[in-house]
Amino acid sequence: MLFKISRTLASFCLAVLVRGAAVTSDDCSAFSTDGRAASHYQYYRFYDFRNTSAPIPKSKSTKYPRSKAVYDDSWKDDWYIRDYPRVSSQETLLPVNFIPERVTDNSKDYSTYLTLSTARIDEENQEAGEITFTEFNASFASARFYGRVRGAPGAVASIFTYYNDTQEADIEIFTRAPSDTVLYSNQPIAVGDDYIYIPGAMTNVTTTKAQAYDDWQIHRLDWIDGRTVVFIDDKEVNTSTVNVPVANPPSRIYLDMWSNGGNWTGNMTIGNSAVMDIQWIEMLFNSTDSWAAPATNKKVCAASAVHSTAVKKGDGTRTVRSAETMLLLSFLLFISFLFI
Repeated sequence: MLFKISRTLASFCLAVLVRGAAVTSDDCSAFSTDGRAASHYQYYRFYDFRNTSAPIPKSKSTKYPRSKAVYDDSWKDDWYIRDYPRVSSQETLLPVNFIPERVTDNSKDYSTYLTLSTARIDEENQEAGEITFTEFNASFASARFYGRVRGAPGAVASIFTYYNDTQEADIEIFTRAPSDTVLYSNQPIAVGDDYIYIPGAMTNVTTTKAQAYDDWQIHRLDWIDGRTVVFIDDKEVNTSTVNVPVANPPSRIYLDMWSNGGNWTGNMTIGNSAVMDIQWIEMLFNSTDSWAAPATNKKVCAASAVHSTAVKKGDGTRTVRSAETMLLLSFLLFISFLFI
């Protein structure tokens, strides 16, 4: 009887200890993703905008680390906050005045979210916010953010890869669209003076009401050789093999909230505004023209496991088990083996 109890206790303690060993990105030499666009990536980045005042240890510091998790305002070291306008291409379109004041990690409503906003100031001025990942150019990536979009009709929230107008993959959320609708595209989406749409290059996806974009959602864009796949809350909602951006030349990754008063974005009423709140941004990417990270004898970590640890660090549950709990479990495990 005592033997059975001891063996059961040992098994329990081992299971808890294994679960308590969190996977951190610093332990990994490459990172794997799942789904239709499953791949391996060389680099991992996690930028957490929740509880940014909390004293959370930073990742190992090197110039270009394999992985990095950032929980304070040093995220600005890796992201450029746009401070110049997008000139209007047509007389009927407003210039988009991107300014740093439209990008803040101390929003008026929530002190712990990154907020990108756009506002119609007057007849000739639309302010907007945009950030660009500048640490690397990306050759294939899996980019995600946890956010919500709210506000007046006439604006677009986006996460996208971009090299030029024919090498671009987008997730776009329109504030004039129903809250269960998201647009996915690989550019170009149309050809000719008549703007004839290219089948498969653009898709409007209607989700469930439970996945409304004005509530918190995880938006994910996977870009690999010859295919893009997009997800909402880890559920695949669309894939395309049309006009997929190439790896070389590489692209940059952007997030923005903007409007130009045109047919695409819609025309925002003067005095109105819209915002995209972001709790965190997560990226896996390569920086070569290879579709996947080279195989090594070192540790390849599942992105889902690394993600779980990174999220817990930022939301206040920074350790899976406290040091005291782990010590007690180790002691119980030792005692149980004495009686086996």
